[in-house]
Amino acid sequence: MEKSLTPKEQRQVLWRLLSYMKTERKTAIVAFFLLITATTFELAGPYLVKIFIDDYLVPRRLAVRPLVLLAVIYFGTVVIKTIVTYFQLVKFQEIALRVIQTLRMDVFTKMHALGMRYFDQTPGGSIVSRVTNDTEAINRDVCGSASELCAKWGICVRDFCGDVFIGREACALLPFPASGYLVAHQNVPSL
Repeated sequence: MEKSLTPKEQRQVLWRLLSYMKTERKTAIVAFFLLITATTFELAGPYLVKIFIDDYLVPRRLAVRPLVLLAVIYFGTVVIKTIVTYFQLVKFQEIALRVIQTLRMDVFTKMHALGMRYFDQTPGGSIVSRVTNDTEAINRDVCGSASELCAKWGICVRDFCGDVFIGREACALLPFPASGYLVAHQNVPSL
């Protein structure tokens, strides 16, 4: 059974994993720019629906031209968001795969340096399973967590722009969106 890491050890593991991304700085900047763009377009959809409901549906002003324009803008934001999200996911996947490749090379270099006694005491299946599962978990986290955090922050910003009271109440439920990530990943095994 794995022991839980202390907060200090978790920070050390995080900084060690982030050090693998140093070579991916340019790709990461592009990926985060695409992520912010995709999040912006994703958050524009509910805002356009709000305009439709508040300005046209409730007052029963159903003029065709503004509604068609609103529908075209909505459809355009959905198409742009889909395209940008695709390229954003590709960029994050590129980063994750390169980081995983470097990480696996380091793990296998370390394994070559271990004595034969380690391999006598540890079942081979658990070694392979550990290397495969841990690196795949990192791959999943690199690709998924950044977009989740950006979406949560975007929702808080959108809520504040729409109505300060609603924004304050929504963000009170989520005081710091990154805390959810930290809580969910507090028992990450060390490599």
